[in-house]
Parts: sequence; structure tokens; C-alpha cells
Amino acid sequence: MNCMRYFDMTSMAEIDRVTLPEYRWRMKAANLRNLDKIHYIHLQSWTNRQVKAARRNGSPVYKRFRQFFNFEKEEKKLLEKEKNAAEGAERIRRFIAWKEGGKNG
Repeated sequence: MNCMRYFDMTSMAEIDRVTLPEYRWRMKAANLRNLDKIHYIHLQSWTNRQVKAARRNGSPVYKRFRQFFNFEKEEKKLLEKEKNAAEGAERIRRFIAWKEGGKNG
């Protein structure tokens, strides 16, 4: 039942092939996805509250959406993080190649 409910499996043959360790990993992932959804719901509620925030004189704290959320800035940070991760992976790949080359030569 959980395979159908949480893993989007519809074929009994596919369900029968799931091993116990795989089932546990998939359940853990499903639970984490559910937690992500709950987090998103709460974040959305918090965001709605923040957007409606006003100063004591009644003027809004955020006059423009960009003050509240700067998409371009966030996108730049994300792309920079991805670039750094790719560079790190390339360094690891070169190190492994170097280690393997040292053992063979």
C-alpha cells in the first residue's frame, strides 16, 4: 500500500521487486518530502505575515517586492553555489585520477 501511496508505484511487479533496504530508503525520502511540504506551508504563512507588516505609523515595511525578495540576488547566490560544487567535483575527479595513475605507474 505504501509503495502506491508514497512511491507512485502502480505495477505489482514493480512493487514485488522492491527490496527491504530500498523500501526503507524510499520511506525515509517520502517522509523527508512530506516534511519539506510542511516547512513550505509554514514558510508561506510566515511570508504572508511579513508582507503585511507595517511600521507604527502604518506605512508598509516593504514598499517594493524586490525589497522583500530579490530574485536576481538569490539566483546569483544559487548559481555561484552550483559553480563551486562543480569545481569541487572536478578537483575530486582529478585527485582520483592522480591517485589511480600513481598506483599504476
